[in-house]
Amino acid sequence: MMFLIFGPKINLDYNETISKLYFILADDRNVKSGIENYEISYKYKNRNDRTDDFDFFSYDLSSGEWDTSIKNLSFKIKMPKSFGSNKIYITSSEHRNNNVEYKVKNNIIYGNIKKPLKNNEILNVSITLPEGYYRNMPEIKSNDSFYVILVLSILFLLFTYFIFLKYGRDKDINPVKSFYPPCDLDPLEVGYIYNTDFVEKDFVSLIVYFAVHGYLKIKKVLNNNRMYNYYEDYCFSKVKELPDNSPEHQKIMFDGLFNNREYVTAIELQGTNIDNVYNKVKFSMDKEFGKKTSKNLMTGRRKRLYLSLVLFILSIINIFSYVFYINRDMKASVFIGILLSIACMVIFLFIIYFVNKVDLQDRIKIVGVPILVYWLFIIYFTYKFVYFINIPLFLLTCLSLFISAVFIGLVIKISDYGFYNLSRILGLKQFLDDCNKRELKNIIRENPIYFYEILPYAYVLNVNDYSIEFLAGENKLRQDWYIPLNEEEYENESICNICKNLSLMLNSYEVLKEQLANELQRKF
Repeated sequence: MMFLIFGPKINLDYNETISKLYFILADDRNVKSGIENYEISYKYKNRNDRTDDFDFFSYDLSSGEWDTSIKNLSFKIKMPKSFGSNKIYITSSEHRNNNVEYKVKNNIIYGNIKKPLKNNEILNVSITLPEGYYRNMPEIKSNDSFYVILVLSILFLLFTYFIFLKYGRDKDINPVKSFYPPCDLDPLEVGYIYNTDFVEKDFVSLIVYFAVHGYLKIKKVLNNNRMYNYYEDYCFSKVKELPDNSPEHQKIMFDGLFNNREYVTAIELQGTNIDNVYNKVKFSMDKEFGKKTSKNLMTGRRKRLYLSLVLFILSIINIFSYVFYINRDMKASVFIGILLSIACMVIFLFIIYFVNKVDLQDRIKIVGVPILVYWLFIIYFTYKFVYFINIPLFLLTCLSLFISAVFIGLVIKISDYGFYNLSRILGLKQFLDDCNKRELKNIIRENPIYFYEILPYAYVLNVNDYSIEFLAGENKLRQDWYIPLNEEEYENESICNICKNLSLMLNSYEVLKEQLANELQRKF
C-alpha cells in the first residue's frame, strides 16, 4: 500500500505493523493556527471475490474508532466506469440513513452529511455492481505463513505416525494357558489389567473374594418393608480384619464396606455410600497401576504428553493466523485464537485419551460427538470466511492436526508387566470359556474349592455362564461364607450369579423397585 500526502511541511513519523500504518502529522517546531488541509490518498489492490453473482464496493467514510464528533464531512468517489446509481447504499451505525445527500455525475459520487456525526459513528458507502465490473483482478493470495503452518502440520503428522509405528503398536498377545490367575492378583486387579481401567461392576468381585478367603460372610435375607411386606437383600458380616500387608485398595474397600460396623446390608450401601467407596478404590487402583510404579500397565504417557503440547501450539498458531488475517486486530485475534484453540484442544484430548482406551462401540459414543463438533466448526468457519481464506490450505492443515491427534492417542501401549500378566489372564479366560470338562474335573479333584476361588475372577472376565454352571454342578463342597435363604438355593445353583446380583443390588436402586414389583405381581 502506497500513501501520498500533500499539504504544509510536516515531519512524517510512522509505526508500521502487519495490518495498519499509523501516521503522526505534526511538527512541534512549526506551530500554525487556523485550519490546515491535508489530502491523503492510497492505492488499494483489489482481489477476486470468488463469486459469479455480482461485484461489490464498500468503504467506511468514518470509523467506529474515532472518539470525536464530526461536524462536516464531504466525499467524492470516482468509479472507473458506469454503474447503477440506484444500487448505492449509505448506512450509519446510528441508523440515520437520511443524514447524507449525494449525487452521481460522470461516474463520480459527490456527497456530504447534513448533520454532525456522533462519537464513534460509522458511515459506510456500499455499491452493488454488475458481475465483471472489475476485470482481471488477481486471485486471493494466501499469506506465506499459511504454507509454513501447513508444512509444519504435515511434518508433525509424519512424525507422530513414525512415533506410533515405533512405540505405539502392541505386540501380538498370545494367551498362555492358565488354570489360575497370575500370582498375587485379586479379581479387581485382574479386571483392571483385562480392561486397562477400573470397571465399576467389577467392584463386587472383591466382596466375594473377601468371603472366599474368610474375611466376611454373605447371607441372603428378607428385609421387612411396611409397604411391600418383604424384599430380598444381602447382609455382609465381618469375620476378621485384613492383614496389615494387604494392598491399599483392599483395605479401602473393606473399611468402606463396614465403616466401623460388624455387619451391613447391600440396601444400606446403595447410593452415595457405595459411590464414595467406588471413587476411593478407583483412585487407589489408578495409583497402584500408575506410571511411577512397578505395576505400570502402559508406556508412552510422557511421549503422549509432549506430543499433545506440540499439537496445542500448532493449533494456536493455525487458528490465530487465520483469525488475524481476517480480523486484522492483534488483541482480538490473540483472544479469539487462544479461545478457539483451547476448544479444539479439548476435543483433541478426548480423541487422544479415548481412541485407544475403550472398545469400538463405546469409543464411537464417547469420541463421536467431539469429532462431529470439531468438523462442524471447521465447516462453519470455512463457509463464513469463504472469500477471505484459502480453503484447501485451511482444510489440509486442520485435517493434518486432527489425524495427528489420533496417532498421539495410539502412541501409548501395554508395558512388559501388563503384557506378561495379560497373556496369562487371557489364557485363563480362554480355558474357562472352552469348558474342557475333563480338565475341569481333574482340577476340582485336586482343589475342591476351585469353583469358589475362580468365581470372582470368572465374573470380571465375563466367562460364559455354561462354564460356571458346569463348575457349580461339579462342586461337592459347601462353604459357610455364603448362607442362602434355603437349601433350594444351592440346588438352583444361584450362587453362580451372586456377583451379578450383588452388582445390580449395589449399583441401582431400581433393582429394588423391580424386585418389589415382581413380588406384588406374584401376590396379585
